Amino acid sequence: MIGNFMYVLGELQSNVTVFKNDARETFRQVQQISALPAGFSGRNDAAEIAIHPNGKFLYASNRGHESIAMLAIEPKRAC
Repeated sequence: MIGNFMYVLGELQSNVTVFKNDARETFRQVQQISALPAGFSGRNDAAEIAIHPNGKFLYASNRGHESIAMLAIEPKRAC
């Protein structure tokens, strides 16, 4: 979790879902991004999610595609 945002890696769908904490301490989904490149159709399982210590990048590993997705985190949008 960074600030008001929580990041969840979906193992089976290979996507990153971003949730924002509202004033009532409730998280709501605000964005969903694929951890795979467009057009990939092989088997894949997402494995690990990490955020760079500077808070500007999110990394998600893919087993099957054998890659690491790197997403820029925009402070106001979350990703």
